[in-house]
Amino acid sequence: MGNDMVIQCDGCGAYLLEDRVMEEVEEIFERVDATAELEVLKYAA
Repeated sequence: MGNDMVIQCDGCGAYLLEDRVMEEVEEIFERVDATAELEVLKYAA
């Protein structure tokens, strides 16, 4: 991921993903088969 997509707190290490990245991740999660015990997903930022 590029540095412009992730904002990280210097004090605690917490991070925030840009809204457009989170929207893509949420779309991927919506397509996941919930009955699968393990599913491998590919994501390229």
